[in-house]
Amino acid sequence: MNRRKRGRNSDQIYVFFPKEPTVGVKTIKNYIKRLVQEDTDKGIVDFNKI
Repeated sequence: MNRRKRGRNSDQIYVFFPKEPTVGVKTIKNYIKRLVQEDTDKGIVDFNKI
């Protein structure tokens, strides 16, 4: 999920919801690559399983 601040498209945050039961280094590296590609440095990884 990607959210942007109203009126400031450059200020954004990504929220990742991993589907894997455990998240390892490979998954985190992929999330970081996505943040770099989208030119943002804000991200949240939600580990809660509902």
